[in-house]
Amino acid sequence: MSDVIGVSRNSSINSANVKLSYSQWIKSKLKTTPQKFRAIQIMGVFIAFLIFVVVGLYASHLKNLQQVISRDTVPSIIAAEKLRYHLSNAHAELINMFLLKKVDAKSSEQNNSWNAYKENIKKAQSSYLDAAQNITYGEAERKPIYDVMTGLNEYERLIGAARLSGKYGEEVEEANSIMQKTILPATIELDKANYDILNNQYKHFKDTKFIYMGGVFLFFIFVVAYLYFSQKYLFAKTKRKFNLGMLSSSLVTILGFLGVIILTNTTNSFLHVAKDDAFDSIHLMWKAKATGSEINFTESLYLLESANKDKQNILLNEFDKKAQIEMKYLLDENKNVTFQGEGVAAKNAMNYFQSYTKIDRTIREYETLGRHGEAINLCIGTKEGESNYVFDQFDRSLDSVLDINSKEFDSHVKSALTNIYILDFLGFVMAIIFGVAVFLGIKPRIEEYKY
Repeated sequence: MSDVIGVSRNSSINSANVKLSYSQWIKSKLKTTPQKFRAIQIMGVFIAFLIFVVVGLYASHLKNLQQVISRDTVPSIIAAEKLRYHLSNAHAELINMFLLKKVDAKSSEQNNSWNAYKENIKKAQSSYLDAAQNITYGEAERKPIYDVMTGLNEYERLIGAARLSGKYGEEVEEANSIMQKTILPATIELDKANYDILNNQYKHFKDTKFIYMGGVFLFFIFVVAYLYFSQKYLFAKTKRKFNLGMLSSSLVTILGFLGVIILTNTTNSFLHVAKDDAFDSIHLMWKAKATGSEINFTESLYLLESANKDKQNILLNEFDKKAQIEMKYLLDENKNVTFQGEGVAAKNAMNYFQSYTKIDRTIREYETLGRHGEAINLCIGTKEGESNYVFDQFDRSLDSVLDINSKEFDSHVKSALTNIYILDFLGFVMAIIFGVAVFLGIKPRIEEYKY
């Protein structure tokens, strides 16, 4: 026991001796004025390095959000909704093909629907590849992409069999079930996985931006304090009011940090517009396009199930629920109008959708009155005042809103990235000028003491 106590005492004594010798060593290096000048010089160079690190880390923080928005999440969200849209369109064209058979339409009209179906499947496959190539967040994205792939394979197999038989039967009903219960929900899940991450990252950025900026501001205060006390000491020892090097470093500090503040504010503004104004509208419009296509094929399915009133009632309820969701998207977009021309396009989309639902009520009336053929012709008609014509105008209005917001989104994320690169470069320039100015400014004062 005494040995342990002895070892402990010896260890404490050794530790105290090390601290004492270290303290004495520092004092020995700061005894004379030239030594203190040298310390100021070395500290200035070290602060220059810190400027490079601090500004660089802050630029990296901004770039991380810019990348999350522009590369990691938004492309996957758009790919998911494009996939949903093209698949819904393909399904609508398929159902229309069987409706055309019911009214003994020309084979050329049926072939047009079949060709439109195949074209939309190709576009869906392209969107599928875009989503698969941009997997960033692991299983949350991988699972829905896999579900779409396996579901679509089975769906196309069933449609191929139905195409050979030429009849609306079990194959199409099973394919419809796969589309609505497996494939389309998987695309929504893929959208949600990325959108949740985007929202969380963006919320974290907004919640912490003042903390990060506060840290940069405190570092600025530290640099100013170093410059003030260093120049005060230089004046006391050299009796010179100004030191050109230290004045230069002071000017660089003030102008540089003003530049950091300006670049930060403009970058935050660019990211805000890109996310809250442009992308939120883009997201709403792609969801509106996809949901609209689902509504469109639901209307056609309603007419295909004319022999089964229970199924028709279920489909009517689905139509009404989706129409309410669609109207909410359109109302939300009209509340988020930001850019020139966006308001007119958004109002046009809402007006066309209201016209479309009005035509749907007429289709229901015809069906209730037993005017089945007229209901089908109104549903799949492409003349002005007919359902597919009005739906196409609605879809084009959504495209107009999308085009406006997509251009603004691309412009603002690009501007944000440019600002971030400038900020990073500014930190490098500040560090070089600051370090060189301090080093050269104090060097002559040190050399004066050699003689």
